[in-house]
Amino acid sequence: MKAFIFTVISGIIITIFTFYINSDKPSIVYTTSENIAPFNETNSDTNSNIQQITVKNIGKSAAKNIQVIINGEIIDSAVIKDSAADNIEIHKEGFELIYEELPPDGSFKLVIKSMLNTLNDNVLTVKSSNGLAKNGLEDSKSALDVLFYLLILFYTLLSGYSLREIFVNNKVRRYALDPYEPISFLNNKKPFYFGESD
Repeated sequence: MKAFIFTVISGIIITIFTFYINSDKPSIVYTTSENIAPFNETNSDTNSNIQQITVKNIGKSAAKNIQVIINGEIIDSAVIKDSAADNIEIHKEGFELIYEELPPDGSFKLVIKSMLNTLNDNVLTVKSSNGLAKNGLEDSKSALDVLFYLLILFYTLLSGYSLREIFVNNKVRRYALDPYEPISFLNNKKPFYFGESD
């Protein structure tokens, strides 16, 4: 009975896991470059910082209303769209870029010139209607990775429990079929895989 319950639970977990993997949803990642040196340094402000932010949708459906928010004074900016027909809005008061929609495998680039030392999590926020984007340069564990490890742990425990049930049933069956085994069994130490109820 316990093995049946474990089988049903594992079936439910596999179904949820498969649904999670195959679910159609966007997934936004971004990366930032190092300071890009201007082409003509004699006519440029040497104290300014030019950096590129690349935003990509690695999900299976279009991402809506992607926001790139920078807390700092932006001197100039340029956007390289995924498609010329894409709609964007730029608000220069507390710089904010809104990219209306980004298809799966689509990406756009934002090049900014600012007086900021660097773009980091303290000044840069990238998000969409589905939540915060992931920094592509950070080695962070996703919920999918955690679920995968939990599934492996669950199956390891289930396999151990199933093996124990097999050993217990075989031992009990052997003693039940041989009339002399129960007497010798009483003089033996309890096998380590036997519980008190067994």
